[in-house]
Amino acid sequence: MGITERLKHLSWLGLVLAVVFAGMSLTPSLIPRNFLVQGILTGLVFSVGYALGRGSIVVLTYFELPAKRHNNAFLLALASALLFFGWSCLRTTTWANELREIMGMEAVTAVFVVQVVALASVVILVCFSIGAGVKWLWRRAVEKITHVLPGRAGALLSFLSVILVTIFGITGGLANLAVDILDGIYFVSNRTSEEGVEQPVRSSQAGSDASLITWDKTGKWGQDFIVSGPSREDLKAFGLENAQDPIRIYGGLELAETESERVDLVLTEMDRVGAFDRSILVLGTPTGTGWLDPGAVDALEYIHAGDTAIVGLQYSYTPSWMTILLDPNRSKQSSKALFDAVYDRWTKMDAETRPKLYLFGLSLGSMGSEAAASHFATLSDPIDGALRSGPPFPSDLWRELVASRTEGSPIWLPRVGDGSLLRFTGRESSLRDGYSEWANQRYVYIQHASDPMSWFGASLLYARPDWLSDEGRAEDISQYFDWYPVVTFFQVLFDIPISASPPYGFGHSFLPSSYVDAWLEVIPSETWTNEQTRMLKTQLDAEVD
Repeated sequence: MGITERLKHLSWLGLVLAVVFAGMSLTPSLIPRNFLVQGILTGLVFSVGYALGRGSIVVLTYFELPAKRHNNAFLLALASALLFFGWSCLRTTTWANELREIMGMEAVTAVFVVQVVALASVVILVCFSIGAGVKWLWRRAVEKITHVLPGRAGALLSFLSVILVTIFGITGGLANLAVDILDGIYFVSNRTSEEGVEQPVRSSQAGSDASLITWDKTGKWGQDFIVSGPSREDLKAFGLENAQDPIRIYGGLELAETESERVDLVLTEMDRVGAFDRSILVLGTPTGTGWLDPGAVDALEYIHAGDTAIVGLQYSYTPSWMTILLDPNRSKQSSKALFDAVYDRWTKMDAETRPKLYLFGLSLGSMGSEAAASHFATLSDPIDGALRSGPPFPSDLWRELVASRTEGSPIWLPRVGDGSLLRFTGRESSLRDGYSEWANQRYVYIQHASDPMSWFGASLLYARPDWLSDEGRAEDISQYFDWYPVVTFFQVLFDIPISASPPYGFGHSFLPSSYVDAWLEVIPSETWTNEQTRMLKTQLDAEVD
């Protein structure tokens, strides 16, 4: 069949929807996209639009409803769609650069659009080739099944059979292959030490020769966590005369065969290095890769002059977005296992002399820390508080809290109750904006309006989200970002893997200064001054610039 004949068989509704969807995909979303991500997104969304249009025609035909193409109407609709796509291409650099300017990123040029269209064309060809294969498979299925079950029932059964085979083929074949490849890459990465990171020599440090934490089984980010951060000398140089070396303990995923064995080793190490003798004990649930944000942990150690013990337990070595797809419960199980063991020991200590107990979690670690300390399980002897940043969209507790916000407060900066127990903040601190006095327990969430890890959801397919309201839109959301059925779902989905690409303070990257403000609310220091706050913010933010 020649090209002309093939074009005649294209779905008129599918083609119009495809072109419109492609134009919509060029509008900005939460994260600035490079040409590679944008090109794949545009090509995929074009193909999805075509599939929806063609599928609609198939359904109308099946139920014997009007679906005939009227050439004049089709040409008018297609011409309008092409004009819209052309206008979108002309506007693309303006849209992209407005968001890039907000986030302090380098602007794109007109070449960006050319690259996007070229790559999108390749993606469309691949998707249409897959579609042609599915169509061929469907025809073979119709030939076989209609011999046994003739008529529309046989055609419907053929269609459903091919759809199921295609879905299982993609999810069970291509998806598994992609996951295996990525898993292998991140597995090797987890075993590769960061440049300049060397095993501790002080016997009092986790990971040293005297430690129960085997250094080469701690993982890349565990090693980095243990040896980085301020030393006693660094803290004294900052003006903290009574400083001591902070305690950091980390149980890598390969430390032992089972989770319970890893927890036992970590608990024994805590006893060995005197973690329970410090004034502040924090259980930190890392991200999917095992990373604990240096900006968060360093800030706490400065504020409290090293009189701290921070303990982490790795549950995965893949990024949070990937771990959510594979097994979102890993972070919950790991966080709860460590918490239960530490909490059991902590509750048996003298309440007057034991350390204050807090939780910390970033990204998927935030969701894990939510599951660690059940309110009812700790009701008789509650912990002292928690700091969580970048809560991901599957977080049940976070979603319930945001849904219960005070009327009139935006979803991206909600106010819950009188603020005596729980407060939300963003890039700039809002933790002292007209709240009541803190209660004994203090909980703080740091979240960005531009973080797709928090705001993604299936409802984007069919409903405008609250965080994209025309009233009270956050400053880091583009004025050109609008909601489009189906398209916005894919835009925000594609934003997730690149959510940490913007500078700190946007997307899924959090400024150390935001952590400084948050820790001072969750765990205040009586000796800390406003000048020290200013100095520490400047110092830590400069380190990530």
